Amino acid sequence: MALVLVLICSCKDTTLCYKIPLDNKELVICIPAFSDYAYLYIDAHESCVPTDSFDFKINNRGEATDVSLILNKHKDDTIYYSDRWNAVTLVNKNGKYKRVSWYDDRFYTKDIRTNKIQINQNYIEIVIKDYATFVVCQTDNGYKILEPIQK
Repeated sequence: MALVLVLICSCKDTTLCYKIPLDNKELVICIPAFSDYAYLYIDAHESCVPTDSFDFKINNRGEATDVSLILNKHKDDTIYYSDRWNAVTLVNKNGKYKRVSWYDDRFYTKDIRTNKIQINQNYIEIVIKDYATFVVCQTDNGYKILEPIQK
């Protein structure tokens, strides 16, 4: 009986909050217990409070989650997103989000010497991977693994 109680208490929803570098926004990822989906939103405020209003729903059944969010450093009117495995459903259809193809030429440059693809200097790329629990940020300065912030 005690084992069942411990198991039930340990199965809580997970909420991960990430500060987006060079921007005044936070990425919030909510992963409900016993669900095949993760939900995320981008908030301009510094509040990591779970909400019922999400921007995206990610099919989280496979570890091959690979979702890219592209933000302009100078304008925050549009957030572009791409999804390598067609696992994203756009929930917030207010026109702020636009789907683009993976490695869209408008946002990336390719180094001829190294054959490496980098985000253009005017943009920030946030990539969500591995069951929506691993977040990487790419700027023109390179890559950075983001750690969840504690609130």
